[in-house]
Amino acid sequence: MNKWKKVLIGSLLLAGFALYLQNEKSAEPVWKVNGKEFTLVNSLQDGMKREYIKFDELEVVDNYGFLQKSNKTIHLNDELRTLKFEKIWNLHGRLYILYSVDLKERDKDERDIPRITVKRMELSAKDGKEEIFDASEDTGVPGTRDEGFVFKHRLYRSMMIVPMVSNSEQMDWDFLSNINRIELQGIELADNEGTEPLKNIAIKISSENIYEKVLETSLINKKFTYNDKKEAEIISYDVLLYEQKFSLSMPKGDKDLIGFLGYKSNQSETFVMDIIGTESKGYSIPFYEDLTQPSAASKDKSITLQSSIHKDEQTYTWTVPKEDITKFNRNIDQPVAKNEKIVNRDNIQIVYEGLTKYNERPTIKISVISSNKNDINFVRLIPESYYGTEKIPEEYVRSFQKNLLTITNEKKEKLGNFDMFIDETNSKSTFYINFYKEEINEGATNNIPIPEENLTFTISDLAYSEPLNSPVTIKYKVSEIKK
Repeated sequence: MNKWKKVLIGSLLLAGFALYLQNEKSAEPVWKVNGKEFTLVNSLQDGMKREYIKFDELEVVDNYGFLQKSNKTIHLNDELRTLKFEKIWNLHGRLYILYSVDLKERDKDERDIPRITVKRMELSAKDGKEEIFDASEDTGVPGTRDEGFVFKHRLYRSMMIVPMVSNSEQMDWDFLSNINRIELQGIELADNEGTEPLKNIAIKISSENIYEKVLETSLINKKFTYNDKKEAEIISYDVLLYEQKFSLSMPKGDKDLIGFLGYKSNQSETFVMDIIGTESKGYSIPFYEDLTQPSAASKDKSITLQSSIHKDEQTYTWTVPKEDITKFNRNIDQPVAKNEKIVNRDNIQIVYEGLTKYNERPTIKISVISSNKNDINFVRLIPESYYGTEKIPEEYVRSFQKNLLTITNEKKEKLGNFDMFIDETNSKSTFYINFYKEEINEGATNNIPIPEENLTFTISDLAYSEPLNSPVTIKYKVSEIKK
């Protein structure tokens, strides 16, 4: 045999040995997994059905393709095992991970297979900003820890890692919504033999806001008029992950239209449909139907709009005199009765009724009166101070910033240390305003007398309704959500 034949045979033997080793690594082991000690599934999808039970939103997220394939493999110190990140999903820093580890014939139960724990998370946004948080694990079902399932000789486990935000009011939520990289830090692998550290693991994730993505849409193109001559159009019916909406076109510059009053099958059961959005991004009318129920699927449905809802440009102001307050504070069992009409529109009245005791508290009494129950429902006074220093997102200003009540003292300072209680009937809503002092050390509040000075009350952005020229019925078809 000449040397060239020897070289050829040697090369073939080496290639064959390499293929053998590769097959040994990828081939399914011949030994059987003990079904009494491990939970076996016939397919990865059967395993995912177990995951859907642990995390409510995961099924819809998976069905619409938001679960990313990770394909990240890490060789563990034990040469016979690999750790694979199979699927990941991120929402504002909350990271779901489905991972798997090789099962070996010597493993007796799940405790023999390493489990991941993570102590910290470094979140990175598209603009380069980075922050490190302590991490906590959400197991899905409180008080339990699922030991996973076995598919093709690999044990699959999952974890939902959540950044621990100490003060939600100070958190930059825009930062969380723009995260595109998460580095897991302080990782440990634990099994029956103890724990061992693992190097940091960086994961690239999608920063797409799945809550705002339109999953399905159908055209409607229904035009109608409101305010006598203004024209609006319901363009389409859109399905999002957790809500549905009508996309809406309306005249530019109309800042007063904030929603519609409508009903489905029963005209007496009306509800308010708020308008969300901006002129540059477009407008929509969101609402909710449970599309997972068989009764909701593949049905022709309709919503009828009967009135448009607007914000009044006028502000309404009155003063509660210091003399009345001083007199009342001396004996709150003796009310100071008033009947001062603050607002007197065609279909709504707002009346200042004086000072009275309510639930053993000294309060200021204001009533909203109407013969139409629908008007009572959407004229609900809101203290402007409830919004605190937080800025209302631009797309929600139109519908949220309405029926605002502001109280100022003699120094023109806005007061925020008051609560409102409401007592409702079909034709009247009565609001009781009481003041409190917050105990800084304990975070509790103590009721205090009404401040003894001239108090000025202002109602702005008052909502009111106008009937449409004729009711507008919007027909749409609900398709069954993906399963």
